[in-house]
Amino acid sequence: GQINNSSENKIKYDLLLKSLVGNITIKRRILIQKVFNTFSKEKKNKAMISEIKNKFNASRHPDVIKGIKTENKILGEFLDFLETFREYNNNLHGFNFSMSFQEFFDFYSQISLSINDDKYFEMLLTNCWDLDQIYKKEEENNNNDKKEKNNINTNNVNNNYKKITKRNNSEIKQIHM
Repeated sequence: GQINNSSENKIKYDLLLKSLVGNITIKRRILIQKVFNTFSKEKKNKAMISEIKNKFNASRHPDVIKGIKTENKILGEFLDFLETFREYNNNLHGFNFSMSFQEFFDFYSQISLSINDDKYFEMLLTNCWDLDQIYKKEEENNNNDKKEKNNINTNNVNNNYKKITKRNNSEIKQIHM
């Protein structure tokens, strides 16, 4: 990658960091996608800023837990950071009402550059976006799907047994006649 994308003799910090750290891992890509997938599906590959704001969970932030900052203060800081990122990368002035997956991905890719540990990155996303609740719902849905498949299989076995038993009883009656 190019760490100086202009004719000026300036180095962009984010481009330098990306050239040193490299690309985001697949695990992190999946986590970012999982978060984005929780937003409304009304607009394909777009999330409403109001929905992002509503789903962001500041209650697990260390400064909130310690009583240093309020959830609203952390949310405000997050939204300011998000807006600054979007303005810097897209020359946007003021908030658009929606955010594309690519913008969301780029935002968290940028944050990812400064976090070495995949588990810490996962914890960050889990705490901010309640991924643990998403995992729990997925597990419940998977368990329900398994139960439903088992019930279907059990019903099929029971129906087959009834058919075989009925056929066998008919054959037995014919033999005795």
